[in-house]
Amino acid sequence: LDVANRPTLVFRADRPVRVAETFVVEGTAILGEITRPVTLDVEWGGIGSFGDTGERHAGFSATGTIKRIEFGVGGALPGILSDTVKIELEIQLVEPKS
Repeated sequence: LDVANRPTLVFRADRPVRVAETFVVEGTAILGEITRPVTLDVEWGGIGSFGDTGERHAGFSATGTIKRIEFGVGGALPGILSDTVKIELEIQLVEPKS
């Protein structure tokens, strides 16, 4: 995705979501100056305590797809390189200390 010129892909959710075993998050992906809608399918992994500190972590897995050409990256290369890029995220959120 042209990492040398645009090293960061940002995702912003459109609205808060209700966490369930599986849920959908709709939002926008931003790569450079281009913004496109993206939907992520999310799976709740649970909450656990880790390490010597006992910090609580919440885990999620998320997947979605984007089209390279919609972000101005390359053209059609049939049989060589797919236009579809799969996004796979493993996310851990750490509970803030009070």
